[in-house]
Amino acid sequence: MQYYPGDAYVDWWASSIFQADAITDLQSLNFLMDAEEHKKPVMLVENTPYTLFVQNEATWEAWFEPFFNMIKSHPVIKGVYYSNIPWTAWPQWSHWGDARIEAACPKIFDNYINIMNDKIWLNGGAKETLLEALYGAKGL
Repeated sequence: MQYYPGDAYVDWWASSIFQADAITDLQSLNFLMDAEEHKKPVMLVENTPYTLFVQNEATWEAWFEPFFNMIKSHPVIKGVYYSNIPWTAWPQWSHWGDARIEAACPKIFDNYINIMNDKIWLNGGAKETLLEALYGAKGL
């Protein structure tokens, strides 16, 4: 917050989740609580299960399940971007693994698709519908 310019200059807050422990640590929780206090929606950007391979079913319990539980538990989270990337294609990030859902083991693929079909996700629509979903009828 030392460099925070003030609520008048900021529309959204953003964070990225890579490590599984960051999903539930105190710093992440405080960030979400502060965003809510400042009435700022949060976008989770560039999220990917760092070093946990999506070809392994255990990654669902270790990263995806806590990640989606965090989203459901914190209504201030209004946007999510999953980095569906084969990190192995770049030497500097090859140890991150292949995070593509389409390359995932069947359990992760099926669970991910089922979650994306949940009505909590806004997958397009009218501008007014989007704005109400993001800011509510009276604002966040």
